[in-house]
Amino acid sequence: QNGILNGRVLYADSYGNLHTNLDKATVQAFVGDSPFEIMLRSPLSHENRAFRIQGHYRGNEHEHLNLLYTAIGYLESALAQNHGESLLGLRVQDKVMIVRS
Repeated sequence: QNGILNGRVLYADSYGNLHTNLDKATVQAFVGDSPFEIMLRSPLSHENRAFRIQGHYRGNEHEHLNLLYTAIGYLESALAQNHGESLLGLRVQDKVMIVRS
């Protein structure tokens, strides 16, 4: 769909970080220089939103939802000092959408 890149949560690691099927090259090619919004949707919770992708875990304690790329280059969501899977209400196969502004 034009202006929207869809993905899914593939698995949660032992810290509750949620790993998606969206890789860095695909995300960067889709977003380009445009502003964007990332939405993680779960039927169990409200919509979780982020407006940027961080480079690492450290220094993001003030963010509600942290998004970053894993060592192998896939988008991951994490909560600083918390178990994101249960706190965000997200599960495997839940929807991830990147929307260009």
